[in-house]
Amino acid sequence: MASLEHDLPLSPESLSETGSVAKQFTAAAATLRAVRGRLSLDDSMGQHLPEMPGFTRDITLRMLLDYTNGLRDIHGLFDLLGRPTYTNAHENAGMLKVMRRQRALNFPPGAEYVYCNTGYLLMTFVIERATGRPFAKFCREKFSRLASGIDS
Repeated sequence: MASLEHDLPLSPESLSETGSVAKQFTAAAATLRAVRGRLSLDDSMGQHLPEMPGFTRDITLRMLLDYTNGLRDIHGLFDLLGRPTYTNAHENAGMLKVMRRQRALNFPPGAEYVYCNTGYLLMTFVIERATGRPFAKFCREKFSRLASGIDS
């Protein structure tokens, strides 16, 4: 159901929050690029996202994926702005702008493990820049070819 409260069935036009389901595609896309030698998971995030604050220069792409990056969670940042992510739609460019405004990390990169959505969102920007295609388009094209055995 699209809405239990209003007794509305799901349809092809229904919009849904994907939540963390997208993370598996982000990690797979990053890993595919790494396996093919198109980027290294040990690259500095700053190599791919130079507009991020200087204190993030020690964060690697691997740390974006394994929750050891120290970044503040995007949901908490939007909560502080009075625009909760779970009740408001946000454009990716606006999310990147908010992430660039961070003034400190929660902990030094690699020092701790804390579940955080920010790393995965930043990785989608890395993949877009590395491929020259929107993240969703890259995933749709690459994974459908892999699933059909066309692109090994």
